[in-house]
Amino acid sequence: MRRLEEFPRGSTPIGEDWREALGDPRRVADWTAYYRREVTGQPWRRVLGTWWPRLLPGVAAAATRGVIRVGHAVRALLADGDDAVHVIELAHGLAHWAARWRPAWCHWRSLPASTRRPGDGSPSALLPGLTR
Repeated sequence: MRRLEEFPRGSTPIGEDWREALGDPRRVADWTAYYRREVTGQPWRRVLGTWWPRLLPGVAAAATRGVIRVGHAVRALLADGDDAVHVIELAHGLAHWAARWRPAWCHWRSLPASTRRPGDGSPSALLPGLTR
């Protein structure tokens, strides 16, 4: 099967310094390799139990695609059993989430200063301050 593009190559393995790689989309291949090792070296439920609390603050990143992908993988694992295809899909979902992780406060800080009014976060109040 032809692919639209090749899967990116990793640069540096992720280990104890995982926080530094969090939210770096250039490290998606590193995250994928990391999670593949994790889900093949221990039960997927343990990996998920360790990582979803770490990743949850960045749930909105990339339009929630990572968490949706993780959710589909978990649903398939629970319905179909622990087959290798679904376990690897879980690793890819976690990698996507980790590589694009961005906490909610970053979105607030990325708004123009004129729109950041404490206590006034309604869309109608924020829209006039945004540039096209």
